[in-house]
Amino acid sequence: MEETPDELTIAAYLEGGLEDEERAAIERWLAASPEAVELVAACREVLDSPTIPAPQSFVAKLTDLPEAQAALDGAAAPPFWRDAYWPSAAALVLLSCLLGVQLAQTVTTEAIAGDLPPMTAEVVIDLDMTGGHLL
Repeated sequence: MEETPDELTIAAYLEGGLEDEERAAIERWLAASPEAVELVAACREVLDSPTIPAPQSFVAKLTDLPEAQAALDGAAAPPFWRDAYWPSAAALVLLSCLLGVQLAQTVTTEAIAGDLPPMTAEVVIDLDMTGGHLL
């Protein structure tokens, strides 16, 4: 490697995130230059050091920015379909039950009416369609 790699590439090397060719190039660069070893050691120290939390005043300033507020507002609102999922599922189950009951009534009425004379069968079916009692 003729030129010095950037810190991100060195960090990727130290964390094992480079491909074989890139890793071999870094190792050749390390073998050719004592300064490279010092630079990699310094990067290792930075990676191993504990992280320092950002000051609260800085975080407050960032969250006051319009872009940050828009991102926070967008992240807090769930997609519209999640709000309607359970009520829609409940309505579908209820509709299926009602249609099933109606279908069962119609099939039963027609089965009963099939054994009756035609005029009586029409009265039974009409009575069932209006919600009257068969018995």
